[in-house]
Amino acid sequence: MKILVDIGHPAHVHYFRNFIKKIKKHNNQILIIARNKDVTHELLKTYDLKYVSRGKGGNNIFSKILYFPYAVFKILKEATKFRPDFYLSFASPYVPIASLFLKKPVITVDDTENDWLSHMFYSPFSDLIITPIFFKKNFGKNHIKINTLFELGSIHPKYFKPDKNFKKKIGLKDSENYVVLRFVNWNATHDINEEGFNLKSKKNIVEILSKYAKVLISSEGELPNELNKFKIKIPVDQAHNLLKHAALYVGESGTMAVEASMLGTPSILYSSLAKKLGNFISLSKEFSLLELCDNEDELISSIINIFENKKSKFMWEKKSLNFILEKIDFTKFLVWLFTNYPESKRQLLIGSNQIEKIDDKL
Repeated sequence: MKILVDIGHPAHVHYFRNFIKKIKKHNNQILIIARNKDVTHELLKTYDLKYVSRGKGGNNIFSKILYFPYAVFKILKEATKFRPDFYLSFASPYVPIASLFLKKPVITVDDTENDWLSHMFYSPFSDLIITPIFFKKNFGKNHIKINTLFELGSIHPKYFKPDKNFKKKIGLKDSENYVVLRFVNWNATHDINEEGFNLKSKKNIVEILSKYAKVLISSEGELPNELNKFKIKIPVDQAHNLLKHAALYVGESGTMAVEASMLGTPSILYSSLAKKLGNFISLSKEFSLLELCDNEDELISSIINIFENKKSKFMWEKKSLNFILEKIDFTKFLVWLFTNYPESKRQLLIGSNQIEKIDDKL
């Protein structure tokens, strides 16, 4: 079996890397085509995953439009040589178009309801669309919702083993608390008309957090000079250890907010998107694993409440473990899906009761 996997973001490396390694053990072939976004290529190299680059992509609507035919042609060119049996991507608008020429099944996973531009391209041409059960949109008969989060593809306890010496490695004492503060660039298609921190609020929130713990900033873009001293530099494959050992995560990245919460770290998502997407809403309202804030007063109140409760970290760890134990192992699910396709698709489309039992088959 040959599978072409398209990766457009560092998070996608984590979603799929354990699946790729497991499926290759059974003499299957994988071709990874990856956008050169942030640390995507560096992550793939770190995990010893060979890939073909499809360039940097666009950072605004105009450059994204220009990039579209290039990306489609690049994927088509590589697919023509590789001759895949399947395509797999996270909400790629390019893969389904490129796949039309070879007429092989396209499996698309997605968890972002407001990414309407990508939906417009992939939904008509995907053979199967897979989303978490919390996803609020419905794409029709080929759409299934599974009881998991894609983040568990890498941070499920089966795959992620925390480094007990991590604090020492970044120059901190075991007793020293720190907060991870994350800023993003806001240039993805699902970020159109959305926002997070402005310059003033960035400085303000650093000042407030510094009263409780050491502040470590992770940022996609350049920081103002006065905040550069807070920037953390770690190996690209240590982001999950950074989140795991933190006393608190505060940031604009929804993926990192979910990862932190799954790792048992109190987590606050600060974004105009925070209260709009199904994963975030469910983790907040149903499981109390994520604080959602779309204004600064709300954010400050959440920070104070978490630090004033000395048992916050313990409570998050307990809640996250209970949550994970009730969820499908996403990596094993993908292995089962591809090795048993199309029978696996048929079983999934029979009804939701099959989805809940899928882990028993793996």
